[in-house]
Amino acid sequence: MPSASDSATPILDGRAPMPTRRRASVGRAVSVFSALFWFASSIVVTVVARADALLVVAGLAVAGYSAVVVHEAGHLIAGWAGGYAFGGSTSGRSR
Repeated sequence: MPSASDSATPILDGRAPMPTRRRASVGRAVSVFSALFWFASSIVVTVVARADALLVVAGLAVAGYSAVVVHEAGHLIAGWAGGYAFGGSTSGRSR
């Protein structure tokens, strides 16, 4: 049987034990996220109410990008809550 280091996913393959869980403050993370979401939403509503079409389109592009960043931050927080360490990130062809 190959060793745990031979697999790209040793935990999923059952070749390495699950990491021990650390205590995480998920409640605080949710509170911070909620506050940031409320703040960003209020800015978007204000901009849309007073802006021209080009600014609205740019705002929607920023909102879309921000949604992806927030989504991926959720993966990061869930990993930390599960006891995993962040090992890095890549995007596009930057491998």
